[in-house]
Amino acid sequence: MGTPSGRSGWTSQAFEKVAGSPWFYKGWYRSRSGDSCGRSHPWLTSEEMADVLNGWKVLFGGGGDSSRVTPLGSCWGGNPYNMGDLRSIGGFTGVSGVSVTYSDGGTTNTVTFETNKGTTAISGGDFYKAFNLRAPGRIALKSGLFNIEKK
Repeated sequence: MGTPSGRSGWTSQAFEKVAGSPWFYKGWYRSRSGDSCGRSHPWLTSEEMADVLNGWKVLFGGGGDSSRVTPLGSCWGGNPYNMGDLRSIGGFTGVSGVSVTYSDGGTTNTVTFETNKGTTAISGGDFYKAFNLRAPGRIALKSGLFNIEKK
């Protein structure tokens, strides 16, 4: 990677961070037309992130209908799981922490969550898919290289 510390310096030494670019931590929650599907911000609650993890569990661990792992709300249609039904399958109710590792190939390698069920590690690619299928509104990850932080 292009930082003095290699991949370990991606978030602290990236040119975008050093230069103060507003794009480094861009909140992607609007469509190109500006529609936000009723959201006023891109931040997820602990319960919403747990819902994404429950979607991941259905997509990659089985136990449910993967075609129903789509966003809730009027913007998407279909027959998505409600949060309670998805929670009964996956069992995640809250997220208290998160850490991310990066690959030498310029992608997010692993996203590790501290949850009510203990520590859960998810490959970057699997999390990318689950997040983009289940995150609320128009919130999305736009690249295979991403960071997730708990504030």
